[in-house]
This record gives sequence, C-alpha cells and structure tokens, in this order.
Amino acid sequence: MVKIIKEINVNIKSDLTVRLNPQTLYYIAGVKSNLEWKLRTIPAHKIASQEELIELEIQKEQSERYFNTQEGMLDAQKFAEECAGIYNFLQHDPHRVIDYLQGRKIIFIAGAMRTGGTFLTSKLFEIFDMKLQDFNLHMVHDTIPNMPISFPNKLNEMLSFLFELAQVIVWIKREFHGSNIAIKKRSSFEFDLPFLYNIFGDNAEYILTIRHPIPSAFSMANKEGIDVYSHCSPDWMYDLIQCKKGLSKSIWDKLTYIERFTMYWQICYEAVAKNRNYEQSIKVVPYNKQSYQDLISFIAYKYRGNDVILDDFFVNTKDYQGSWSRDYIDNIIEQVKYHWNLSGLEFPILEVK
Repeated sequence: MVKIIKEINVNIKSDLTVRLNPQTLYYIAGVKSNLEWKLRTIPAHKIASQEELIELEIQKEQSERYFNTQEGMLDAQKFAEECAGIYNFLQHDPHRVIDYLQGRKIIFIAGAMRTGGTFLTSKLFEIFDMKLQDFNLHMVHDTIPNMPISFPNKLNEMLSFLFELAQVIVWIKREFHGSNIAIKKRSSFEFDLPFLYNIFGDNAEYILTIRHPIPSAFSMANKEGIDVYSHCSPDWMYDLIQCKKGLSKSIWDKLTYIERFTMYWQICYEAVAKNRNYEQSIKVVPYNKQSYQDLISFIAYKYRGNDVILDDFFVNTKDYQGSWSRDYIDNIIEQVKYHWNLSGLEFPILEVK
C-alpha cells in the first residue's frame, strides 16, 4: 500500500494493482451515513445547508488524517485483504461468495436514473425494520461498483470491477450482520444482471425499475440544474452513448438534453434484453403506486417481513409538453420493446408521469 492522498492502491498480485477509492475509505473511516444522505436527500432536490457541507468536509479531512495513523492503515489493510479474498472467489469459484455471506439473500435493484429506484429501495429497507439512511450512501446506492463504459471488453477494467464488487460483498457481510437480507441498488446494474446471476443465482432477487423516459429526463435535468431543451449534458453520457451506439459528435451536438437522456435510457433497457440469462427471474416494476405496492407485498410475504403500505407514493401531475419530438421518443421506446419481445420479456405500459 502507499500513503493515502485520494485513494489507496492495493497489490492483489505482482502484476495487478487495484484501488480502494475515496468513497470506500470514507466508509472505513466512519464518515456518518446519515449526513451524506441528508446532503444528497432522497428526492435529491433540496439545497444543502452550508453548516452540513462544512461538517461533511471536516469528517472527510479527519478520515484522511486517520489513514496516516497506524490504526487507520491497519483498518484499510484488513479491509483490503478481505476484499482480495473475495476477489479471488469471484475469479475462480464465485459460488463461495454465498458461503462467505452465510446464506444472506441479496435484493439487487437496477434501473435507469430517476425511475424511482431510491424510493423503492427505502421501502424495501422498511420491510426488514431497517433505514436506508443508516447505510453508507456509496456502498448501498451510488458509486460502487463502478461499471466501466466498455464493460466487459477490457480485461483491466473487468478486474477493477470485480474488486469493487468484492468491496460491496465485504461491506454487506459487515453491515447486514443482524439480518438475513441485504439490499443493494445501483443504476448501472442493468448491464450486470446476468453477471450477478452467475454469482448469486437464485440466492438473490433481481428487481428492475422502469419509468417513461420523458418524466425521468425532466427529473434528472432538475436534479442537475440543466435546461431540458439545452444541448448540455454530463460528459459520461456522451462517452456511454458513443461507445454503445457509435454516435458521431456532430449528431450529438444537435440533440437536446431530453433526446440525449432518452438514448441513455434506451441503452440501459436494451442491455437488459440483449444480455438476458433466460434462467434468471427479473421482477420489472413500472413507475406507479400499484406496481410498487405489489412488489413490496411480495417481498414482505416471501421473506417474512413487514407489509409496508405506500401511503407516501405521490406523483405530481406535470405538463411535459414542449419542444421534444414525440416521434423520436416513441421510436426509441418501440426499439426497446422490440428487443424485450425477442428476449421473452414483457414490456410494461409506461405512463408519462
């Protein structure tokens, strides 16, 4: 290992070095989960207070100092060594992961961004008398594992992905010690569902949230402070779409944010169909109260949890009319439906809400 600056490098073997990224290190150092969630917020629209931002930065600075102590370095080393063991299982005998987790069932939640996955995840936690905000934001929800855009085309990126997945598995064993159920949400899991099934098989549940791309795009633009009719979007969106669709920069520059987001949405849900393992059961949950309630009741009954009633599921009626092409959006949805039909998946009816 090397001295921490922004990450810690871990030598898995002589020819391979992977890393514990800053988010993992903040978890090990004990940065408060509730504070990170409070700053993000479940709806992700509230503006954080300056005092909270300062408190989080202080905690992060303290964590960096902690890893310059012997105790901190030993904690990081112990975590890394445990992750290295799981990494080796994933490479050579992935079913040993199930033994390592001592029979815990994992509920994986996938789905494009702004499709209601975080709300659903919070309700799944309630079924088992747990609170989402008590768990590390980056482990339970965002950031880790980070799916490489080219996944699984480049070996070095695949190995890094495996090590990050190993970190999540170690975190699950450490943090869900009082429960036989663990829950993990990651928006990029749409690309990884068959891979996860090859490891966990029927010892896990695989849930996929889906929402009409127009309200999802409006919600994401609002969260990011982007005009939906502008020609602006985050760099990762172009990188992903260019990699998966081969879109030229000249065409990209003409697309509005809504059109770009819809292409991202298309890639996510086409991946589910194209990569499908036909033995894997995927529970598709469209964005409406009844579908969410049905899923919650099913999980509660199957795993003997609380039957949580969704009395706080509200959909604000909005006028999504504007300078976006209905034909363009409908054509993309039809393309996704086509791939789902080929793979034997039933594409749900999506309301614009």
